[in-house]
Formats: sequence, structure tokens, C-alpha cells
Amino acid sequence: EVYRPYAILARWSWPRRDILAAQLRLGLPIGATFLADVTAFTFMALFIARLGPNAVGAHQIAANVSVLCFMLPTAIGQAAGVLAGQALGAGRPEEARRAGLQGFRLGMACTVVLAAGLVLARQGLALPAGVDGAFTGNAAAFGTKQVARSMRAASRRSAVMTKAKVRARDAV
Repeated sequence: EVYRPYAILARWSWPRRDILAAQLRLGLPIGATFLADVTAFTFMALFIARLGPNAVGAHQIAANVSVLCFMLPTAIGQAAGVLAGQALGAGRPEEARRAGLQGFRLGMACTVVLAAGLVLARQGLALPAGVDGAFTGNAAAFGTKQVARSMRAASRRSAVMTKAKVRARDAV
């Protein structure tokens, strides 16, 4: 009764399967791509954790740099996609094309600049490791020692559990 003057449900309709299917055809591959990226980064960190704190620290630096390098072009691409979608929704396909191409150009320019920066500053990126390349003093700043310790402990627990399961199976 209170909301009747606002006509909240006046234009409501049941979802249409054809529209939902079109959205899923577009959205599922995009979601699968993001899932693969996140999963790959997670598993890589787990695999590297077994190599010790120095490897974990180096991986942390590399992961931070790579995230920075893909985040900027990705954000530009998403913004260009929004602008192109708005232009298409407004019935201006030429403006949508222009927004998409400008976003592509800007994203590529950022990628080239970031790649050149990586090539030129590749030695400086590892400076947190220290002069001798060991992460001993600076590892705590990255949290790598704690991560490596917890990963090793989890690995030991997993090995103990596996041995216990094998003994239990063999006992039967």
C-alpha cells in the first residue's frame, strides 16, 4: 500500500530466456578468463612457496609488478567498453567505434610504456631484495617469511596426513 504511488512493479516482466542466453554467451567466457587468471596466480604462489622464502619474496615482487602492468590497460579497456556500450545504447555506432579504437590505442600505448619501463628498470625492481640478492632483512616487509613458514607447515601437515592415510589403507 505504501509503495503503490511509486508504481515500483508497474513495468516488471518475467526474464526472457533469449536475453539471458545472450548475456551468458558473452559473460561466461569473460568470467572464465578471470577465473583462470586468479587460479593461476594462486597456484603459482603455492608452488613457489615450497622453494623457500627467497623465492616467495621474488615471486611477490614479480606478482606486484605484473598486477600493476595489467591493471592499467585492463581499466582503460573496461572504460572504453563502457563508453562504447553507452554510445551503442544511444544509437551512435560511429561514436562507439571511435571510443573502442581510442581505448585500444591508449591501452596499447600504456602497455608499450610499461614494457619499456620494465626493460629499463629491471635491476631496480629487485632492490628490495638487498645487494646480495638475499631477502633476509627485507623479507619481513613483504611478509614472505611468514607466508613461506605457513606454506611449509601446511605442506608438512599434508604429508603427515597422506602418510597416515597410506598406513591406514595398508593396515586394512
